Amino acid sequence: MREMFDRLRGGDLYAVLSFATNKELEPLVSIITAKLTNFLDVKDEYKQHHPDHGRYHALIGDELRLYGGNSLMNLGRGGEGPPYDEIVADVCWKLSVPYEKGQTVGNEDNLLDIFLEQRWHSLASAERDRLAGAAREGAGSADARHRQARLGA
Repeated sequence: MREMFDRLRGGDLYAVLSFATNKELEPLVSIITAKLTNFLDVKDEYKQHHPDHGRYHALIGDELRLYGGNSLMNLGRGGEGPPYDEIVADVCWKLSVPYEKGQTVGNEDNLLDIFLEQRWHSLASAERDRLAGAAREGAGSADARHRQARLGA
């Protein structure tokens, strides 16, 4: 089990997908199967288990890696896409986001920080105020539950 947690902390795509729920995997499957170039919907494992996406999470990971690579390069890799860490680093490089090879989770954090900051600034002032209030309320509720749990322990 420790090995699995190490893989999760390291940003191993397949480990992350193995813990995802069907509801969490559904948007990925929808995006993948909407493309004419997907291989997922021709796989026996997909046909047999769809919509139980967790049963074929590795196929979903394979498809994501293929989309992250160049078709000719994928052929040179034996029909596989690049490692997930390489995909994340390439996205960071293309968006001029700081990244460090081999630090998948940190690189994803950097991408999310940039995305969320841009998204935040694109919101109307009233929407920002509403979201900030909801976040304060949620944080206050979590803090109250934490204090209550400490007192009850």
